[in-house]
Amino acid sequence: MQLRKTQLVDWITLIIIVLLTALYAWTMMEVPFHPDESTQIYMSKDITSLFQNPLELTWGGSTPLPDEDRIRAIDAPLAKFLIGAVREIFSIPPLEADWNWGASWEENLNAGALPSQSQLLISRSIMTALLPFSLWFFYLALKKVLPPSASLAATLLMGMNPLLLLHGRRAMSESVLIFGVGFFLWGITRDKRNPWLIGLAVAISINAKHSALGLLPAALLAVILLPGEAPNPRRAGLNILKTALVLSTITILLNPFYWKDPLGALRTGAQARFKLAGEQKENHLERLGVEGSALKITIPGLLLNTYFSQPQTEEVGNYLAYTEETRSTYLANPIHTWGRDPISGAILAALTFAGMGFILRGFSQRTPRERNIFLLILLTTVGLGAFLATLLPWQRYVLAVLPLTFFWIGAGLTPIFTFKKKAG
Repeated sequence: MQLRKTQLVDWITLIIIVLLTALYAWTMMEVPFHPDESTQIYMSKDITSLFQNPLELTWGGSTPLPDEDRIRAIDAPLAKFLIGAVREIFSIPPLEADWNWGASWEENLNAGALPSQSQLLISRSIMTALLPFSLWFFYLALKKVLPPSASLAATLLMGMNPLLLLHGRRAMSESVLIFGVGFFLWGITRDKRNPWLIGLAVAISINAKHSALGLLPAALLAVILLPGEAPNPRRAGLNILKTALVLSTITILLNPFYWKDPLGALRTGAQARFKLAGEQKENHLERLGVEGSALKITIPGLLLNTYFSQPQTEEVGNYLAYTEETRSTYLANPIHTWGRDPISGAILAALTFAGMGFILRGFSQRTPRERNIFLLILLTTVGLGAFLATLLPWQRYVLAVLPLTFFWIGAGLTPIFTFKKKAG
């Protein structure tokens, strides 16, 4: 009977994901344009060089970095390659120019930096297509340690979350990142944990967005402490090697920028990344009128953006006048803004922390396998959260922890479903 009920919930979840996918696709082009989409579409031309002449993408030793090399150094490559692959399949050309944040909207339009409807449609389509797979992996991970009903509820809440609806359907890296994190959660909750699979999940995540480096501590522990098996140094070392081999091979193949002079390119790229991050934080603090450490706004910003803030269609106001119409239309749809008010946000935040408390309170009564998984999920939450605390409090950055947030919300819902089951 329990198996039959679980299968029923599985089918209900699949149906809901299909319906959500239809919603994602139907309203995808209502999402307000972000200039970073232009950068991804423009740089997607690298897919041609990757297969025909990858040495064209390597760092030539010049400093300061040319514009395109700078993008290759500071941005993770997977989103642009996915966009480029789909573009090539449908014979859609790349953009003629990258977006110039120092130029006006008209100047970018005249330069060919504003994507056409077909370019934007095809580029957003591949990102949107990843979302149902992300939700299914997320659900499979949850139901390993949570009741099926709570897992379904958490999957539905995440699938309808306004942050996912906005940031997950743009031609940017957030959808790939959510897929990678969901795939990682599925990998660490499988009955037989596979280090090759863990390495693949981490590689997808890191090459989607560098903030996924926060997954590494949990990935390392996942292949060392296998559920139901006594610690074995030799096996642990072999599993670490397998995971590292997959991660490094995929990362190297996707980043030809580093092939000729790995150390020099890495040093130069890191300098470019740190310089950009420093300038962004300084400008952001100045606009807010805040002095001192960025942590003053980062940690509160993470909480506000995760639970309360209205969907942030853009981080800076350079082109507000040109996006006003689409932004207003998008935000006028209650589907795109539900649950972002103080009461709803407080409920979701309370469920998150209640879920953590619920798991920790009964931790000793859990099976060894469940304790192993909960420990890994907690470490994943802490690792990604700590990494995000070093970044700007921009809303789209919190998508890295969105699956973890809704895992804990699912845990917080578990006592409710358990109570209903007992009452029934």
